[in-house]
Amino acid sequence: MDLPQLDLIHMVRNASLVVQMVLALLLFFSIASWAIILIKYRYIRRALRESGEFSDFFWKSRDFSSAFVKAKALPGSPLARIFRIAYLELKRPAKPGSRWTPVTRLPPPTRALPSARGLRPPTTSNARCAGRSTPK
Repeated sequence: MDLPQLDLIHMVRNASLVVQMVLALLLFFSIASWAIILIKYRYIRRALRESGEFSDFFWKSRDFSSAFVKAKALPGSPLARIFRIAYLELKRPAKPGSRWTPVTRLPPPTRALPSARGLRPPTTSNARCAGRSTPK
């Protein structure tokens, strides 16, 4: 008995038009999926690299204005984007009667960040701002 030769190209050529179209469609979407995966991989790698670079600069920086300039130079960093938005919000003039302080009177980030992360017990003003009751 002679077994028929199982050649992939031969099978595709001898298939019906519908089968060939389905195979072409599957090949197209496979290539498109891999292209999306590679693009996202490059985007995430860039975001991680630029966020690390901004984080290092931020903690070595003594003022927010130099960190803002650095953040503008790193458009792929989500961390730098959050900082830019927050900096512009704090830089906006305060409305009369507002509880917000201008950016020049903010505490250094080394003291403010542990409080924001919840590593320090909340003070009365922190608890009120977060909507919690004051600790007893």
